[in-house]
Amino acid sequence: MPAISLTRLELRGYRFLPSFFLHTSRSQKQLVAAPGYIAGGTAFESLRSYWTITCWQSLDAMRAFRNAGAHMVAMRRLIDICCATAYTHYEQDSTELPTLEQAHARMLAEGKLSKVRHPSALQESGRAATDKIPKGWRPAKPRPQLAARQ
Repeated sequence: MPAISLTRLELRGYRFLPSFFLHTSRSQKQLVAAPGYIAGGTAFESLRSYWTITCWQSLDAMRAFRNAGAHMVAMRRLIDICCATAYTHYEQDSTELPTLEQAHARMLAEGKLSKVRHPSALQESGRAATDKIPKGWRPAKPRPQLAARQ
């Protein structure tokens, strides 16, 4: 059954942007070649707050990506460079991605917080997202020829 993964993170400060973009670039290369990846992309709330929305063939495929390679390296850095992080995963009948509005509503309702060392007021309040709907959608198209090599 198709699975959707939503993530939101907020960087502690602008000085973490270079490291964040380096890890994002590496993770995106891994993503588009990942077995089971169907569709997805990124959006932002501000220069420090970013979202990902991805669709997978299954929760197992999403977990295999999440727990390996460049993405795992990036996740280990989040605890230090972010002041707020949240995620939610769910299964659905279709491979259609949620709209930014739907993703935002789902994150507010079901988002789980990840640990950070320097939590923001939002993170300390237990909220998974602000009231601001993300914008600036950038798709990350799968590259089947790369996935076939793995």
